[in-house]
Order: sequence, then structure tokens, then C-alpha cells
Amino acid sequence: MKNIRLGIIGCGKWAGMGHIKNFSNIGSVDIVALVDPSAESIARMKSKFPALKPVREFSSHMDMLGTITPDAVLIATPHTLHGQHILDSFEAGCHVMVEKPFVSTIEESAMVIESRDQTGKTLLVAYQRHVVPEYRYITDSIRSGKLGSIEFIAGLQSQGWLKHTVGTWRQDPTFSGGGQLADSGGHLIEFIIHGSGLRVKSVQAVQSDLGSPVNINSSIALEFDNGALGSISVIGNAPHAMWEDVSFYGSKGRLLLRTTDTNPIQSKLMHDNIDGTSQEINLPPEVTPQQNFIDSILGVDNVKGTAELASHMLEVLLASQESSITGQKIFID
Repeated sequence: MKNIRLGIIGCGKWAGMGHIKNFSNIGSVDIVALVDPSAESIARMKSKFPALKPVREFSSHMDMLGTITPDAVLIATPHTLHGQHILDSFEAGCHVMVEKPFVSTIEESAMVIESRDQTGKTLLVAYQRHVVPEYRYITDSIRSGKLGSIEFIAGLQSQGWLKHTVGTWRQDPTFSGGGQLADSGGHLIEFIIHGSGLRVKSVQAVQSDLGSPVNINSSIALEFDNGALGSISVIGNAPHAMWEDVSFYGSKGRLLLRTTDTNPIQSKLMHDNIDGTSQEINLPPEVTPQQNFIDSILGVDNVKGTAELASHMLEVLLASQESSITGQKIFID
């Protein structure tokens, strides 16, 4: 079977830090195009990855799609551009892997899912926690009933987001579609939904911008469809790059995961039974979202980061923003 020809749409920091590195380690992938309106960004990418030196360059994704038409694309552009980039790529016949938070509106989400189904192409949203061992353990434990019925979920995330994104598109609502909550906070919300297997029924939130055009701190109360409660705290003006705690409390026990960014990231996972004894933790193997994307295209695995899950995360995100403005509890259908 021939290698999958991949185009990279968006050559900023995150495309290089993880995506290109991981795709380059997959023997069945050939990167055939780099797309970015900034020639400097493409030059930096090629400098960091010398093997990309002969790869063709484009300033427009439409020029690339019309000239090369790769088998698949990675979309790592500013958030509010994702929807059109996905639709254009599907129309050109490409499979799509897109960075979080998927798209920016519910209408875009519906259009993208409809286009995916009509074209029969693979669509994966790059939420990496679906394939990280600690998070997979949590998901598998809850799915197998080891925690019993989920009763409460708590998540706290803090990082120096305000300082590190100042002057970038991430603090420009025209391109970001939101602040810290739509950016790093989306990972936390998406995994709480995925890990628990529950849907959010209602949201009540307060947010502060600390002088930024977008939200920086968020405090969110959740109700889930099974009657469980939840709380999410996202702090965007913290001294440390990343600190995150997420916990799931069920009728049979609890799961606690603490993750700190100390280069490399370190995680501590605890699984306690309701009687105070501890479960032995055997972590599953790790894969990458990039490998999952390629395996899904080849038909040897299922998509882990689905558009449907990302769409529900978007509903929670938008409901949080609406609640912070209106001061009302927002119900999600």
C-alpha cells in the first residue's frame, strides 16, 4: 500500500512541537506540503525539521488543495478558521485531523459532521488524552464499572496562559473564539465528558478577563445527565506553566489524577475504593493521536477524538460563556 500523503495547514508552534515530529515517526506517512501565510513560519519549520527542506510551500490552503490534493491534512490554524479549512479539505477529498477546539460554532459543527458523513472521510479532533495511558486507565475503569455510578467530577487547571499568549492571536477573539477556556481549558472539559461517559445537562459560570479581550479565569458548575454534579476551575494567570487536578467520585470509589508540567510532564494517578483500600494500577500502552489518525484512515483502528464529542465540548464551552454574561444557568439540549 502506498504511503499516505499529508499536507500541513498551519506551521506555527504547535504543529512543530508535536504533530510533525510524531507524523515523521510513522513510516507510512509522507509530508508533501506546508501551508502558512507566513513564509517565516514555514522557514522555521524547515529549519527545525531538515527532512522537510524539499517539501512544497504554499501561502494558501486552497492553492495547496488545488495543486497537490494530498490524501490527508493536519489543520493547526487559529481556532475560528478551522471550520472553513475542514470543509474545503473534505471537498477536495482529504481526510482531516484538526487541532482543538474543533470549530467555533454549533452551526459549523453540524456542517462539518454532515460533510464528513457525505464524503465518508476520516475526521479526528486532536485531543491527545484519549491515547495517554493515565487518561485511558481512567476511562477504562469508569466504563468497566469499577467506580460504580459517577456522583461528582472536579477539575482544576492552572498555567501562565495570560503572560505566554499576550500579543498573539490566542488573545484576539476574532481568531481564538475565546480565551483560556477555549484553548487549554478545552482539553479538561473534553476529557471530563469523555472519561465519565456522561453528557452535561446544565452549566452555570462566572469568568474574569483580567484586562484581556478574552476570558482568563473561569469557575463553572455542571450538572450531568445522570444527576452527578461537577465543578471546573480554569486559571490562566498562574506562575507555573501547567498544573492540573482531575477527580472522579463514584459509588464504589474515586480516581485522582495530578499532572504537572516539569519538562517532561509528570502524572500521579490514584485509584481508591470506597472502603479505603487502593486498586493496583496497570497502565495501558501509549499511542499518539497522529498514529490513531493514520490507523483510522487505514481501517485498523477507530477514531478516538470524535467530532461528536468535540461538538458537545463546544456546547459546554459556549454555554459557559453565555452564563458568564447573563448570570443565568444555561441548559443544554
